[in-house]
Amino acid sequence: MFRTTCGSGWLLPPAPERRRRHPGPKAPAEPVYQALSAVNIAPATARITAADLIVIHRDQRMYEWESYAHAPMR
Repeated sequence: MFRTTCGSGWLLPPAPERRRRHPGPKAPAEPVYQALSAVNIAPATARITAADLIVIHRDQRMYEWESYAHAPMR
């Protein structure tokens, strides 16, 4: 009833924009697999001294985050 009364619906908020996915083009994985198989290097190591718990969102059409908690590690 409300939409009919308002006619075009000018009092209603605009419809949200449709988001388009952005995957890369399809390509065969074999060339990448062959190239990586030819590499012979030692595994990388890293010393982790802390971990952060973050809150992530996409409110402004891009990923944004803020730190929620910090945990030092021994």
